[in-house]
Amino acid sequence: MNERTKKSPCYSPKYHTDSLKTLLLWAFCILILLQNEE
Repeated sequence: MNERTKKSPCYSPKYHTDSLKTLLLWAFCILILLQNEE
């Protein structure tokens, strides 16, 4: 069980930074869209 968890991409730092950047990008786009509507 532990070996499978270690191989999981979710635990690699690169995967975390990539997903974090994507999340921030989405949040930024949503904020701009909301501001444009108002």
